[in-house]
Amino acid sequence: MNALSKDLRQRILNYALNHSVRQTARAFHVSPNTVQQLKKLFYETGGMDPRPSKPVHAHAVSPEGELYLKALLLEEVD
Repeated sequence: MNALSKDLRQRILNYALNHSVRQTARAFHVSPNTVQQLKKLFYETGGMDPRPSKPVHAHAVSPEGELYLKALLLEEVD
């Protein structure tokens, strides 16, 4: 699912100031959870930009270890 545009986020938050979460969700065809998360994000960060993606886990094998393993695979079997 794509992130909501900044404009839509702003409109949802402005509408939610004077309406319930459910009314806001119905008006913008989003889930109530989306409205709650936008409100929470705004109150926690003061902004509405999406949070950055979670970092990718580091490789289990270092680049040097990877070279070593490749060398082992290329060795002739005795």
